[in-house]
Amino acid sequence: MLSSLSFIIILCFILISSVLLSVYDIRNFSVPLWALILGTVGFLVLRIIFYINTVYLYLISAAILTMLYFIIKLITHGKLGTGDILFGLFQGLGFRPQFIWICLAVEAVIGLIFFLICHYRKGNSSNAKKMPFIPFMACGLLVSFLIDCFC
Repeated sequence: MLSSLSFIIILCFILISSVLLSVYDIRNFSVPLWALILGTVGFLVLRIIFYINTVYLYLISAAILTMLYFIIKLITHGKLGTGDILFGLFQGLGFRPQFIWICLAVEAVIGLIFFLICHYRKGNSSNAKKMPFIPFMACGLLVSFLIDCFC
């Protein structure tokens, strides 16, 4: 599967969409709703075109991640933004449900390392606690997608 055209197209779509959304999140601490919807619909169309027989697995992943991020937003009293929750919908279309834990582990570890580095450099200022999360989610998506393709 790694040399197939479908893999290359989906990988390019993930990279382009994730980089654009990550850059926007880093600059503005938010992402436009239309970009998330466009990316998610485009990703879903690619999954339907190339993997119609297993598209339900990717929809399950998307639903689980979206619900999980929503619950995290409730537990943390809004620390996770709506764009992060909707990126979870996009993110879940990238891999099957058994790879969700890899995605969550990668984004948590990278996010924690980044947070600790920023917190150490900036001290206890309030700016050290605010950070975009979509770049870390994109890393989790990419790693999980690649591992899913190799398995």
